[in-house]
Amino acid sequence: MTSDLDIYRTANVLIRDHGEDADLEAAQRADAMLEKGSVDGQRVWKRVLKAIKEIQREERGSRELLQLSRRPLPSANRPRRSASVPCHALDVRPSY
Repeated sequence: MTSDLDIYRTANVLIRDHGEDADLEAAQRADAMLEKGSVDGQRVWKRVLKAIKEIQREERGSRELLQLSRRPLPSANRPRRSASVPCHALDVRPSY
């Protein structure tokens, strides 16, 4: 049986070499194994395919979080400043 480490190494190599098409490459290799009559080979490539999808999903999630962290706050959540009220007018003093 192929180890999980080998599966993830293979998945990372395919992602590096094929980018977003890595899952297609793994699926084609799984199909080729089945055509050759190697059910075990097909299972290995299906595991690689599953690992690729997992890695790509995590990478997309990380990119989305990074993009969200770089966005400015919506205007409704920003502190408001009124140009018509001078700062000293906001000074609240107790009345005796």
